[in-house]
Amino acid sequence: MVFLLKATLSDIDLLYEWANDHVVRENSFSTEPISYDTHVEWFNRIMTDDSVALYIMMERNIPVGQIRLNIDGNEAEISYSISANFRGKGLGGKFCN
Repeated sequence: MVFLLKATLSDIDLLYEWANDHVVRENSFSTEPISYDTHVEWFNRIMTDDSVALYIMMERNIPVGQIRLNIDGNEAEISYSISANFRGKGLGGKFCN
């Protein structure tokens, strides 16, 4: 069973780890590794921004990825990534198709 949980402050290190995964960096607009200080600033800003919804994708109570919605009126841009251990299993399509 796959479901979403709203991200909380306790997810900061998990999201930092995922953001610096080499495949994620290769597929990002900015391919350079992210410093922890930069990540903390970004995370704190995202967590207080009403136009952003950040979720942790769970499979059987195991975090397997993240989904972020940048909301602009009636539209939203979706950004997601799947943990390296769970890639290639079709999880990205569960919520993003």
